[in-house]
Amino acid sequence: KRQGINAEYGGPGSINMVWSSFILLTICIFQVNGQAASLFIPNSYIPMQLDDCDDENGFPASPITLPPFVNVFETPPKLNPTLSVCNSTTKKCIDYFEIRVKPQDILLFNTPTEFWTYNGYSPGPTIKICKNRQSVVRFINELSSGISVHLHGSSSLPPYDGWADDLTQPGKYKDYVYPNNRVGTLWYHDHAVHQTAFQAYKGLAGQYWVVDCSTCSDSFNQKLPHPNYDLEFIISDKVFKSNFQLLYDKGGDHDDNLYGDHILINGIPWPYLQVEKRVYRFRILNASVSRPYLVHLSNGGKMYIVASKWRTFICSNVLSNSLIGKVYSRPFPISDTGCAYSIHFKKHTSS
Repeated sequence: KRQGINAEYGGPGSINMVWSSFILLTICIFQVNGQAASLFIPNSYIPMQLDDCDDENGFPASPITLPPFVNVFETPPKLNPTLSVCNSTTKKCIDYFEIRVKPQDILLFNTPTEFWTYNGYSPGPTIKICKNRQSVVRFINELSSGISVHLHGSSSLPPYDGWADDLTQPGKYKDYVYPNNRVGTLWYHDHAVHQTAFQAYKGLAGQYWVVDCSTCSDSFNQKLPHPNYDLEFIISDKVFKSNFQLLYDKGGDHDDNLYGDHILINGIPWPYLQVEKRVYRFRILNASVSRPYLVHLSNGGKMYIVASKWRTFICSNVLSNSLIGKVYSRPFPISDTGCAYSIHFKKHTSS
């Protein structure tokens, strides 16, 4: 139920996500305090005596639930190019990628739940590419519905921007050409006409990183955490039916304002992350279709905001450019869906 739930998982070496799931707000609290990671097997679900119906708040509620802070945090896999071609004269290179858009059963309740995926992953694999190195990404549609892929934040030419009516029908594919001409944390998602929210909710979203690989950026890159501590956090919320499948009120009262009662990070319900005592960079993307979030450290630790859509805070009127690279200690709003932020989380020096 959306009201009256307040669960907490504690223990040394963990990032705790204390959650209170209400209609319009979920507060995720991260506590950096730890040691090396260890693996845990996903736990079983908790059945509840409910039908697939609205709860007292008027929003769909899951008749089953997963216990929080049992599943270990994982990042999506990185996608390697299938082919790379370089021009010996111009020294310009193009990387070719291939992604199959298909349904895939994923075990969340020790029972298969169907998601729509990129290469069998929801969220999809992360593409990481150097600035000014062009890419061609082939999306092959193996779904029963038309798709259109939009790379959010890219200065793509019109034929490759993934406008809503530019559908790739089942059994077909389209090659998208991306210039990658500016550094940033982007994300790709389905953009099919009248189906965007539904198909993104089903799992069609993933991050796309354009990084500066030139030697002139070394002094800046050396101030950032090592790539092993540069982690994507893709937040989404879901509702499950009694048969363990995703519930979406398509065409109903909540077609455009669904608030799920399960919060997933990288497709994992309420995971925990055991960490080292060091600085981390989290690339946080709100991939929920309606829900806003507040994020802060439960121990009052400091956050250093280093980027948000080309290092400008156009996603939220609460923030300003003056905060870039500076300390941000109060709750950090991620109010717009489809908004990406890059944040350093640093442990209190006095702790």
